[in-house]
Amino acid sequence: MNTMSRNSGTKSARWLLAALLLGAGLAMTGRAIAEEAFTEEMVYGEDTSRWVTAVTLGFHQWPAAAELDTQPYGEFDENGYSISGSVHRRWRHFGGGELLLGADLGLMTNESNIVAPEDHGEMAIDVFSFTPSLRWSFSGPGRNGHRPTRYNLEAGAGIYWARIAEMVQGEYGPVPNNEHYNDYAPGGYLGLSVDVPLRFLGNNWAFNTAARVHYATFSDVDALGGNLGGLDGPITTLQLGMTYDW
Repeated sequence: MNTMSRNSGTKSARWLLAALLLGAGLAMTGRAIAEEAFTEEMVYGEDTSRWVTAVTLGFHQWPAAAELDTQPYGEFDENGYSISGSVHRRWRHFGGGELLLGADLGLMTNESNIVAPEDHGEMAIDVFSFTPSLRWSFSGPGRNGHRPTRYNLEAGAGIYWARIAEMVQGEYGPVPNNEHYNDYAPGGYLGLSVDVPLRFLGNNWAFNTAARVHYATFSDVDALGGNLGGLDGPITTLQLGMTYDW
């Protein structure tokens, strides 16, 4: 009972922190776009950076996780939290924009209130992804000598790894234990993102808002003494973070 209370408190704290970050991020994005819209236009100049890196955090929704037949033990959350990182290199100009080639790493987690009879902690689904990707970016000339806002169309394809494990309390938070399911599958995503320059940090930093739809089809989940059903996409994510051009 104490373990379940600690896990519930940890889960609530994570969601509260994520909600605060989301609210602050959207406020920063709106303010930056508004400031740019009312400033005097001036050409920023040629962008000599070659690489774009990004780190983002956020929420995702995965209906298939909640639809697994896990009764009478409980159920998986349809909504979860995620983190991703990417590196892209400028490749060539195309169609009035710019193409960038790179790759993404991601982790998406759906928690639950499921405690199997032989376990000591609640179960969670983790999905790890590695996706080589293409980004098609568009931006204006820039204003007041600053880097312009950048709009991106994104697509990636690669490998997705799903794992269901018991989560027990470790020294620094919940850690996986007693794995119940493990499967790899090809998959991919389509997405949109916006990079809003953070002028107080200089021309290299920007605030990133990204929405993506991931899809992968995993094998049926055999756990808790039976077949729980299929585990597939789509997984819809909304993430906020930072990009750095160098």
